[in-house]
Amino acid sequence: MIEPLINADPRPAITLVAAIVQIGAAYTATMFIHEKLYGWLLVPAALQIGLVAIPIYILPKFLRWRDTPAIETFLRMMRDPVASAAPQDDVRCSIFRPSLFKKRLIEVVILTAEGLERRKNKYMTVHQGTAGRAYRSKLTIYIPIQAGNWATRLMHDLGFTQQELSRFRPDRGSYLSVPVLKRTGGQAEEVVAVVSFDSNSDATFTPAMIEEIERTTAYIALVI
Repeated sequence: MIEPLINADPRPAITLVAAIVQIGAAYTATMFIHEKLYGWLLVPAALQIGLVAIPIYILPKFLRWRDTPAIETFLRMMRDPVASAAPQDDVRCSIFRPSLFKKRLIEVVILTAEGLERRKNKYMTVHQGTAGRAYRSKLTIYIPIQAGNWATRLMHDLGFTQQELSRFRPDRGSYLSVPVLKRTGGQAEEVVAVVSFDSNSDATFTPAMIEEIERTTAYIALVI
């Protein structure tokens, strides 16, 4: 059994503070109404947005990505078997998180043979790449690319423009993306991340290997 590699969850404390703020804001609004100071009602409303909505709904989405060592552990658990089975191939593994308004996928870290690298200003829209397809469909997406067909596949099938191709390595022979699903509050499963692989070979990822990657990916939901 894999134990969650996370610190104590700060959300209960945040929720308690938010409840106190809400009570105070409601009391303040009541006093303003009693004194007919209607223009001042914007003050408690702003407090609730700044001290309740942001800590509860927005801040936790970013705090959970601070635990880079835990994420790295899972990425290694997925990449190492692939690299061992195909030692001649250049295999890379990265993880994307959705942006605040879920319009983009932001690359957080990438794991290569040289080690882990935190990414900055690396993103794509949710309508681009195998990562975008996996995010929208909630399904694993695997695309092998024949030699000499790389630019065509990325533009026609994966939604990138000619100008955007310069951001990618043209020696890639296959792409694999697996969504990380998480159920919160009894609601439908939500895609909280996408794990993506690429390789310089179109034969790196076998069906059995993809199934194993899918099983391991499910555990990443424990740390994000």
